[in-house]
Amino acid sequence: MTGATSPNLLDLAATSPEVRLALRLAYYRRNPEVYLKEQLLLRTKEGTIVPFELWPCQKPVLDLAIQQKKETGRIRVVCLKARQVGASALCEG
Repeated sequence: MTGATSPNLLDLAATSPEVRLALRLAYYRRNPEVYLKEQLLLRTKEGTIVPFELWPCQKPVLDLAIQQKKETGRIRVVCLKARQVGASALCEG
């Protein structure tokens, strides 16, 4: 077959909305950090809506969840963290 080319799977303009959605979801499953940045919105204490930004302390937890998903097919993570422990009040006092 001379002159034949394989279809470009990344040319989403020629695909149906369902196929585009399926490809996007598959991409996000392989790239959860991109999903978090592009699709997750948070409301701040001031009430504004902002995109999610992964903090350095959250990265190890995300990496653990990704590893568990690959190894077991599911995610089970328990995070113990301090809430407001009054450190500011102690420092101000």
